[in-house]
Amino acid sequence: MTATPERPSAEPGGFRPLLTTGGRRQRRGDGALEGALYIGATLDIIAVIGYAFLARVGAFVGFPRAVHPLYSLLLAGAMGLSAAAALWLAMTGRRERGLLYVMGFARLGYFLAFLGYAVLEEAPWRGAILAGGGAATGAVLLWWLVETRN
Repeated sequence: MTATPERPSAEPGGFRPLLTTGGRRQRRGDGALEGALYIGATLDIIAVIGYAFLARVGAFVGFPRAVHPLYSLLLAGAMGLSAAAALWLAMTGRRERGLLYVMGFARLGYFLAFLGYAVLEEAPWRGAILAGGGAATGAVLLWWLVETRN
């Protein structure tokens, strides 16, 4: 087994591995949190494909076609970072509360933006429906944060 980097633990004088693999203590809702992180990462990867290939895939969701490629590249990069962060949190078992808050509220914000434009008839409803999956994962992240607060 390879050595893992260590960082100070919550106990004085103790150390714990930075990347935990097995035998970690399960808290209430950890399974739901991991599932939401994996599902969220999958949805983010789909969004990256939609933003990267805006003319074809993005048109199905209702993204505008007349956008400069730089904007779609920036959006794809942001969604790619979100997918990478979700995968990192799910695979390592780390629970970085600040990052989870940002991810949860961002997912709800994306959904509300799609929903708002659909209500105003500026975008098709299928974008809001597809963003609903992100809203569900964001709600699970925020639920877990509320349930496990100290």
